Amino acid sequence: MFLQKTYQYTIGYIELMIEGYFVERFVNLCLNRNIEIWDVKRKQDGIIELKIHKYDFPKIEEIAEITKSKVTIQKEVGVPHVVSLYSKRKLFVFIFVLLILLIYLASQRVWKIQIIGDFSIPVEEIKNELKTENVSVGMLKKDLDFDNIKRNIYLRRSDILWLGFEIKGVKMMVEVLERTAPKEEELKGLPCDIVADKEGIISKIFVKEGTKLKNVGDVVTKGETLVSGVMHSNYGGNRYVHANAEITMKTWYTGKVAVPYHKSLVAKSGNIEKRYQIKIGNLVINLLNTVTNFEKYDTINVVKRLTLFGRVELPIEVKEITYEEFLSDDIVYTKEEALELAKEESYTFAKQSIPEEAEIVNCEYKIFNTEDEVIVRATVECIESAGTLQPISSY
Repeated sequence: MFLQKTYQYTIGYIELMIEGYFVERFVNLCLNRNIEIWDVKRKQDGIIELKIHKYDFPKIEEIAEITKSKVTIQKEVGVPHVVSLYSKRKLFVFIFVLLILLIYLASQRVWKIQIIGDFSIPVEEIKNELKTENVSVGMLKKDLDFDNIKRNIYLRRSDILWLGFEIKGVKMMVEVLERTAPKEEELKGLPCDIVADKEGIISKIFVKEGTKLKNVGDVVTKGETLVSGVMHSNYGGNRYVHANAEITMKTWYTGKVAVPYHKSLVAKSGNIEKRYQIKIGNLVINLLNTVTNFEKYDTINVVKRLTLFGRVELPIEVKEITYEEFLSDDIVYTKEEALELAKEESYTFAKQSIPEEAEIVNCEYKIFNTEDEVIVRATVECIESAGTLQPISSY
């Protein structure tokens, strides 16, 4: 329907009112002579309204004479009519045609890549994988070979289970499904090893089922096997079991913070200024001078992409630039005040990485003083459960 209306508007059409005693015959003769008509409406007896292509209008005169009908043009619609109205404004027509051409050319490219899905893989890694496959903003849609892109990424990444690509207008949606490790209940009863899920020093290891490979005091790295699910028999052969053990480790988390003796505090004044830009492809048009009068400010950019009928995205963006003024004030710390603040912030920063179930047993600080600031690195020692099940691949 949309393509049909677009075609009709492009070649132009006329809305007609037909009056006479034989309007039904008028319609039948139009159909017999392959004159396309549509939106036929009866206003009252002997009067109908319809639409025809502009190039078919000369054929109507003979039919009107045969049926003794009166034909009245109510409206002309379409590109030819618009061009005739502005035929004396050649520059306007040229700019209009050029704009349509630019929009068409820009619509053949991808101007936005959106990565969606429920995954824990850093988005930057996925973007780098796409760059490796030469997928980037501004590339032609026809150059996208999705099957080849997916195949190459699958070969490089074992943590990506599935990739989906969809193009909407000038936006490409990339949906990512991550390959997740099986849950513990899914491994119940299966032969499994216990492997380290973090780095640390073993503080306790009590094996209920399986073969112990590490002892108290051993330093382990993430991925090392702590308890094997393979048990050797004195009578020959091996027995495969679901390893079970209680394991805790000493772990360390660090946080590093620098606090200057002289610091500027910033607060917003509440004053704002707004500017606007229009971007068509790579062409940027400033509607107003984008320079702000504020001496110190934050900038907030809000970009809205125009859509056609709310469905097809066009390569046209309207950017709203908001400048928020802020005021600054200076504060001076003594060395003791800066040190206490640095200790507090470094400890808080380290705690952000510590699991809730971990027990904090100690915290040590390393202090570095310079002429301008004090640098503190907090090292928090914890005791926490360690080890995760890993199925034995072959047995």
